[in-house]
Amino acid sequence: HDLPRFLAILEHYCPGAGALGPDCKGVLWSIAFNRDAAGFVKAGPRYAEMREIRACVASGDLARIPGLIRSMQRLWPRTSGLYARRETEARLFEKGLAAHHPEEHARLEAVPPAPDPDLVVQVQTRLRELGYYDTGAVDGQLVPKGRTEAAILAFRHEHDLPLKPAIDDDLLAAMARAEPRQVSEIRASAT
Repeated sequence: HDLPRFLAILEHYCPGAGALGPDCKGVLWSIAFNRDAAGFVKAGPRYAEMREIRACVASGDLARIPGLIRSMQRLWPRTSGLYARRETEARLFEKGLAAHHPEEHARLEAVPPAPDPDLVVQVQTRLRELGYYDTGAVDGQLVPKGRTEAAILAFRHEHDLPLKPAIDDDLLAAMARAEPRQVSEIRASAT
């Protein structure tokens, strides 16, 4: 009785989830059921991974999803059943990729781990303080080819750091000692 209703809710909040293989769809259904399907569109760092999962389903970048599921473990203590459930879901999603999406399964080893959304919030906030107003929303998301990634690359370029979109110790150290960039008043107050 409830399964069809919640599958429809999942498809509403995470379009394209219904077309995934059964294990992958089941994992997303479990997350939607247990964490609230609206989390796929809710703001804030607590739901950053869910929003990124939604974007991955829409773009077909399914290989990133197991890492995002594991990244959600940060929300619960290691002794929690929810912490263990996320690991089980990530493994089941990988199994589903192998069975129904082999081209994405082949990419799993090349996908970097998902960055901690709380760290991304700190970087986004600091970039704004430094005058990188085109960072986008302070939401804990570091989407490939997104606004935050572009702001990180701009900062790295202006501070002679290697041009890679990653958040690493070199970036954090440079941001800690950086002075705000000179931005015209018109650009600083633009919407």
